[in-house]
Amino acid sequence: MLGLIAAGSKGNMLDQLLSFLKSTGTEELNSLSSQLVTLVFADGGSLGGPRLSFANGVWIDRSLCLKPKFKEIVDNAYKAAARNVDCQTKAVEVTKEVNLWAEKETSGLIKEFFHLAQLMVLRGSLLQMRFILKDHGMRSLMLRKQ
Repeated sequence: MLGLIAAGSKGNMLDQLLSFLKSTGTEELNSLSSQLVTLVFADGGSLGGPRLSFANGVWIDRSLCLKPKFKEIVDNAYKAAARNVDCQTKAVEVTKEVNLWAEKETSGLIKEFFHLAQLMVLRGSLLQMRFILKDHGMRSLMLRKQ
């Protein structure tokens, strides 16, 4: 997940993430993730081996969308779901949708990934982060307004 965040970051935040992950760049992280997703999470159940599952997704308020380059990274390198949802007026439905998706993706292992209260806190945090970025003249490489 930190690699995905790094893929959409720049400046000091990117430098800190790359340092923490001991990586030379986002291309390296994206390539590593793509290889890991393909190899580690292959379904070995039919061969008597393990079947690992994971739920990797980016859920974005419908007022925003992923920038095309970041969307490509989400889809191809991280094999993550990307969905636009109405967090502003349909938080209860979004919570249910995310939970059903996570349950399906993990073959029932994760039944409740999100609580409504968590979505509200996250929504507030993201709005606050957008204002902080804007106040400091920074732009996101991940999102753009619809």
